Amino acid sequence: MGRLRNLVHLDLSNNHLTGHIPPTLGRLSKLKILNLSSNSLVGNVPSTLSHLTQLTTLAIASNQINGSIPLEIENLKVLHVLDLSRNEIGGSIPSTIGHLKRLRILDLSQNKLVGPIPSSVGPLTQLTTLNMHSNRINGSIPLEIGNLNFLQVLGLSDNKLEGPIPSTIASLVNLKSLSLHYNNLIGPIPSTLGHLNRLTDLDLSENKLVGPIPSSVGHLNFLQDLDLSNNKLEDLSDNKLDGPIPPELMNCSKLTTLILGNNLLSGSIPSQIGKLQKLCYLDLSGNSINGKIPYQLGAIPGIHTVDLSMNNLSGGIPVFVRKVPHLDVSGNKFGGEIPTTLANAPPPHHKTIATRLVAIILAMVAFLALIFGILIIRRRRDKE
Repeated sequence: MGRLRNLVHLDLSNNHLTGHIPPTLGRLSKLKILNLSSNSLVGNVPSTLSHLTQLTTLAIASNQINGSIPLEIENLKVLHVLDLSRNEIGGSIPSTIGHLKRLRILDLSQNKLVGPIPSSVGPLTQLTTLNMHSNRINGSIPLEIGNLNFLQVLGLSDNKLEGPIPSTIASLVNLKSLSLHYNNLIGPIPSTLGHLNRLTDLDLSENKLVGPIPSSVGHLNFLQDLDLSNNKLEDLSDNKLDGPIPPELMNCSKLTTLILGNNLLSGSIPSQIGKLQKLCYLDLSGNSINGKIPYQLGAIPGIHTVDLSMNNLSGGIPVFVRKVPHLDVSGNKFGGEIPTTLANAPPPHHKTIATRLVAIILAMVAFLALIFGILIIRRRRDKE
């Protein structure tokens, strides 16, 4: 294959290729696109690939590649896409990766990378996607990440990152998805995250964050999925919030998923929650929320799951429960009688399907019994 000197585009993805990546591929000096993804390739990334100086796309995702990222990768000066995700690549991320200044997509996710995120990612100002999730990366998130002004997706979840969320992330004004969950991040949620007004997905769950949920989150008008669960968030009175769940959060009118479970939240559920008309999934479980369930929650038309368990809610269970297929209010302080409206609650979807299946089966049995009876009668007549 190394003799195909005029080859520009080589796509061998989604096959059953095995063995090593041949070093002779480095002889294809005119190659611009090399895609070997979704095979069963093993071994190292050959350093000879660094000879492909016209390469714009290098994709070796979803194989069994091990070893480390070769330092010589810095020679691929015009590279736009580097995808080494879903392999077994170890070692640290080389600082020389910062020389790939035309890079737009960098995906190193789901490997065995260790060490810190190099500050040399700062010059990669053309990046739109930076994925390093599901590795063993440690250290802090470098301040230089705030230089990536075109970044739309930042995925650093499921690592061993520590330290605070850098305030420089607020400079990523084009960011749509920010995922930092399953790390060891500490400190408060920066109020400057409210500047990311194009954000649709924000996941900071499973960290060690403390302090209040900043009211500036209410400025994220395009936010659809918010997960802050399993932290140590609590209300701090000197922030002058009306409660640990800031009413400003209810301005995020596009929210479909709101997960704040397993924190130290207190106060009441804001009555403004009825403004979240697209909300489908609400989890406030495992907090110290008190007061009554606001009736406005029942005005959300498409909500299908509400988990308010293990709080200090009191009063009666409101009548809106008959509109919610999946409701958990266990471990609270509710009193009074069980609402009779529960009897009119719509059955969960799976029960409706089961009921229909039973009806169909019974109808088929009755039909077969009728056919069988007719056949027996005919046989008796034939004998006579």
